[in-house]
Amino acid sequence: MTKGYVFDMDGTLIDSMPMLEGVDKSFVESVKIPFTDELADKLKYIPISEAAKYVAETFNTKYTADEMEKILIDTVRQGYTTVKLKDGVREYLNFCRNRGIKMCIATATLASSATEVAERLGLMEYMDFLVSCSDVGVSKDKPDVFLEAARRMCLAPCDVTVFEDGLPGAKSAKSVGFNVIAVYDSSVTETESAEMKKISDRYITSFTELKDTVV
Repeated sequence: MTKGYVFDMDGTLIDSMPMLEGVDKSFVESVKIPFTDELADKLKYIPISEAAKYVAETFNTKYTADEMEKILIDTVRQGYTTVKLKDGVREYLNFCRNRGIKMCIATATLASSATEVAERLGLMEYMDFLVSCSDVGVSKDKPDVFLEAARRMCLAPCDVTVFEDGLPGAKSAKSVGFNVIAVYDSSVTETESAEMKKISDRYITSFTELKDTVV
């Protein structure tokens, strides 16, 4: 039976992906760069620091990578003040806490910004800790952040279930032996959703589907 849960935050626990994609689009367009589907896909699942570096190195802009990172962080922090939990999240976390399941957040968002919104929404009262890709130095297309979460919980990957809405994170977690629950988000394309359904152990459209179930 699963002994620990690792939750992605954006698009999984909180309804923030439209806000984050809007931040990417408005910023890219503000520096006179066309916001193509290809660029949107590139920026979608990578940390802000990587996004800023990619744009700075790929396009001729008036901002350095450090300047772009600061602008993006400030804009995202402001956007987080309005986002809410997704349906059924609080009820399910209550159930899991009462069952004694270890829980944490593993996010691509900068740790300081992620902690701020997680505390505002009451998520941290359920979590043992929050770990970010910025803590391990790589994006979720590598499993490092999930492995670090399991290490901190003193659990093997096979005893841990990862909840993810993003295909890169779901694939990397599955590749090293985690159980994976794919979570629907409106920002995910039909192609990505189809792939998520193939590689995950279960696909849910809402946490209300789980009710009083340990997965």
